[in-house]
Amino acid sequence: MQRIAWTLAAAAAALALGSVGAGAGPEKASKKSCPDGRLCVWAKRGYEGQKVVIRTREVSNELGEKMDDKASSLKLRKSGTAVLYEDLDAEGVGYCFDGPHLNYRNFKDLNFDNAASSTEIPAEGAAC
Repeated sequence: MQRIAWTLAAAAAALALGSVGAGAGPEKASKKSCPDGRLCVWAKRGYEGQKVVIRTREVSNELGEKMDDKASSLKLRKSGTAVLYEDLDAEGVGYCFDGPHLNYRNFKDLNFDNAASSTEIPAEGAAC
């Protein structure tokens, strides 16, 4: 009985972080998918709404240009770290996410919902 409880607790934690879901396995190309080697950010929680795909490893204002202060979830499909900043040009408060293959479905849990305007993916080996 205790083993079942631990299994259920682990499954619930994985669902909360967005790493497991219905039909787990290779992710089909959809609005919720994110290509390998990219950082994808969505305007709504749970990988819904407008999506911005960041391709560069340097500071990028693409997020602010396409959906300023609307980011609510992300998937990191690059090795290393991604940082989302509240202001353009990697200025202001930043929130760091360590990858690779990280899913974060709800920025509200971080008190960073609808706040990001720029991104940075530091050189290989950088960590939060």
